[in-house]
This record gives sequence, structure tokens and C-alpha cells, in this order.
Amino acid sequence: MLPCFDDRDIETRFRVPRADFRRIYLAVKDKPFFQKRINATSKLQAHPLQKVVAAFRVIAYGEAADRADEYVRLSRTVIAKTTKLLMEFIFKRWGPTYLRRPNQDELNTIMERNKERGMPGCMGSLDCCHWEWHQCPTRMAGAYQSRKGNRGIVVEAVCDEDLWVWHLLAGAPRRLNDINVMQQ
Repeated sequence: MLPCFDDRDIETRFRVPRADFRRIYLAVKDKPFFQKRINATSKLQAHPLQKVVAAFRVIAYGEAADRADEYVRLSRTVIAKTTKLLMEFIFKRWGPTYLRRPNQDELNTIMERNKERGMPGCMGSLDCCHWEWHQCPTRMAGAYQSRKGNRGIVVEAVCDEDLWVWHLLAGAPRRLNDINVMQQ
């Protein structure tokens, strides 16, 4: 059987490369909540792939769980629970590898490479991005309003040349500037 989508389509739909999507799906499909079982009414429950697709749609587009229900034919409650459990699983499984500070050897390697490139004492590139938050809850609108009146968040990141993100900070506009970020 041939896949329905090519690699570009998968990345467009789920905002993640096919290899990463597959790796996460294969890691989570045997977890109790994601397994295909028979429920109390003797009906077969949703396939694990169906649940993972729903969660990725919610995560990738920031859409509400009840909006994805038409796409994957699951209830809002199941999609919300799947999204929460998938994010917890990803954090527990890959957090220690990817969500950590650089150790001294890694830091020395990064600093040495940047020194050879003519930037001694530089860990990486700092960038700031303002993202407009279209679905900002009304009760939070004042805290996330920019000087221009748009609702959004500010994201600051430090990356090395291999595109490893060594520092990431997200917060409200007007409260973050380069000095505040570097102190955190």
C-alpha cells in the first residue's frame, strides 16, 4: 500500500518531518491509552494513528479539539486527552535529551567553533520574534497586547550553527527585551 501523502505534505499538514512523526507514533502506539481496544459497549475504539493525527493537528495549528473532531472523527474529550497525554509522553521520553542546558564539553566545542569562525566568546545567535496570537483568550488579552494593539507573544532563542536551541524564552510583549532575556 502506498502512502497517501509525500514527505512535503506530511510536514505541511503536521509541521513535523515524516521521520519524526513516525518515530513519535511508533513510540506511543503501544501505550495503554493509545492502544486500539474494545470499550464498555463492545465497540472497537479509535486506532492509535487516528489519535496521534488528532493530537498533531491540535499542536501544529493551535486549533481547538472540537475543530479537529470533524477531521479525525473523534470526540473533543478524546482529542483533548490525547493531546495532553502525547505532550506528556514526548516531554518524558525526549525531554532529558533535548530539553537541557549544554554540558561543559558541548559548551567548549561550541565556543571553540565560534572562535575559529572569528567570534570568540560567542555561544550562538540570539533572535527575537513577535508572534501574533489570534486565539488569545479574552481574559488574557491585556497582558499579551503589544504597543500596536495586537495580541501576541515574544519568543527569544539562542541557537548554535547546528540549529540546536540552547535557550528559549516566551513571554508577553513589553515585558521582554534583550537585557531581561539574557538575565533569565
